[in-house]
Amino acid sequence: MPAQMLHAMRTDGRCWKYGRKDGEGKERPGRIARSLALWSWALTVLLAVGTGLGFAGRLAWWLELASHFRMQLFWGAVVVLVIFALLRRRRGLACAALLCAINGVVIAPLYVSESSNSPGAADRPVLRLLIANVHASNRDHSRLLELV
Repeated sequence: MPAQMLHAMRTDGRCWKYGRKDGEGKERPGRIARSLALWSWALTVLLAVGTGLGFAGRLAWWLELASHFRMQLFWGAVVVLVIFALLRRRRGLACAALLCAINGVVIAPLYVSESSNSPGAADRPVLRLLIANVHASNRDHSRLLELV
């Protein structure tokens, strides 16, 4: 038996890391895999709650604060998706994929812009903004007026 396998064995012959085969010959997940799956499910529930609270911002102002973390919710769901894929947990994979899709649809328009060559772009009016932080006691109005 390899040395690392002996290190992972318990006194009753079961394996901490790799699991063991049950009576039907199926490989049961080891302790690490079960623990990782449990923590992944907990993170998935937190991500789902955060996603839901982000959409509930119309109900209260403090719920709207959850909508500011869509990118973090998306990448957290991607991490959980990869973990569930490695553990071959189909339900968890489906839930994480759903969370990725929901948060991805919300943030995708922020990163996909219209081309300036698209039809109708020349017809749109141009909006220019000027923000000036001017001290109230400043009496040199001409410098500000030059910018406008």
